[in-house]
Amino acid sequence: MSCRHLPALAAAALVAVGTGTLFTTPAYADHDPPPARGGPGFASIIDLGLRPDHVVLDRRVHEGGIASTSACAEPSLTQSNNTDLIQASVSIACLGGGVSGGTGLARSFVVPPDGFTVGCVRFGVAVNQGGDWPVFVRIFTGGAITGPYDALTLLGETSLVIPDGGGDALYTAEFPGAVALPGGSFMIIEIWCPSRIVAAGGDAGLIFIAKNSAGQSAPSYIRAPECGPVNFVSLASAGFPNSHLIMTVFSAEEVGECPADLNGDGTVDGADLGLLLSSWGGTGSADLNNDGVVDGADLGLLLSGWGACP
Repeated sequence: MSCRHLPALAAAALVAVGTGTLFTTPAYADHDPPPARGGPGFASIIDLGLRPDHVVLDRRVHEGGIASTSACAEPSLTQSNNTDLIQASVSIACLGGGVSGGTGLARSFVVPPDGFTVGCVRFGVAVNQGGDWPVFVRIFTGGAITGPYDALTLLGETSLVIPDGGGDALYTAEFPGAVALPGGSFMIIEIWCPSRIVAAGGDAGLIFIAKNSAGQSAPSYIRAPECGPVNFVSLASAGFPNSHLIMTVFSAEEVGECPADLNGDGTVDGADLGLLLSSWGGTGSADLNNDGVVDGADLGLLLSGWGACP
């Protein structure tokens, strides 16, 4: 795909509404024609030069680098019939001034009766061009997903950087401290892409979170304040019933009985102390109390477990 396609296509096919427009490629169009100027802000683009369908291998990237998969475990939750198929043709984004506006894609789950602890979230990226760009994964609870966004309760957030050109791939965002939810509660997972519009501090790039039309057991949702929807609306109600967000939520791997044994050799000793000190001020496995920072509290926990593991 090349940026040079966009200006001509935008002039020919986009309906500008305010600062933004939601678009997809209608080669697989599943929605009504674009609204007249002044409508709700949904429109289509004729061709982005993307290959329509891909089955891709999982690329685990966290904070711009390779992530360990230790935070991801079964059981997992998904509403996607196919979690490996990326179809650029049905991947929706918010367009403002020819570049991506801020867009959140989400799913809402009812937590199983025994509760669920989130270790990581896997999602896809269909396209990223114009530079490396951060994506934020947020876990909320609260009432209905279509209620006021500001009324949702944020339980956890993590981020990763999608490399320039890093489309056609699946990414896994880890929550090092894990996020626990009680059974029967609502769990809302949002994939948030900040605005790339220059006036909003962006880099004039494009990013599409991946979707497919392979079916789903519950709706996918979108919010895009620069394109109109401040709160989540279903993609179906927005005019895109065959655009299904790819998402798998993995549970956290159970922590062993000796969490201070950072190198896994069966003993808490100087080697583990060295690993903790090398992570001081950061996060990761040395954050023994899961408060987001390795500090004196974690040092105290390590020293209290000094010696052979039980």
